Amino acid sequence: MVIGVEIVGLVLALFQMVAPALQQCRQELQGIKHWAKYRKNFLLISGSISNQVIIFRENLETLLSPIVTSDAEMQILLEDPDGPEWKNEDLAGRVKKRLPKSHDNYFEAVANMKETLEKLVQELHIVDGKVNPRQKLWLLTFVATLGRRVGHQIQAVPDEPAFATQDGI
Repeated sequence: MVIGVEIVGLVLALFQMVAPALQQCRQELQGIKHWAKYRKNFLLISGSISNQVIIFRENLETLLSPIVTSDAEMQILLEDPDGPEWKNEDLAGRVKKRLPKSHDNYFEAVANMKETLEKLVQELHIVDGKVNPRQKLWLLTFVATLGRRVGHQIQAVPDEPAFATQDGI
């Protein structure tokens, strides 16, 4: 089981897999006869995921900016989610120090995101960053069903970061 800051890199990697796959999925579905019927739900799903990518990255930048040693380190962490930097024990210690009261809660939320994204990858049959094109009919059903579920779960973006830091930032 992955614990600590390494899981953040895994969530970034999953987001980087899901977002382009959804765009490819949209291209696949647009050629289907009943696409207009499902377009709204698809846009709801892809928009929600795009928003979550932005929120997660901004939250992560807010968390890391005071504790990374350089802009280059920040860029490496954000652009290489599978990289060894996410396994760095020193980084894990700095993050724990930065989140003295909410460290466990923060990483529990990230673990839940990872689990949800893994289920999405599995349900969309994403392999090598692409949705299996032979799943078109199944994708329409998935979009219709998930679109209804996502539509009920979208919440306003909080004004504050989703974690409490030692210095109140």
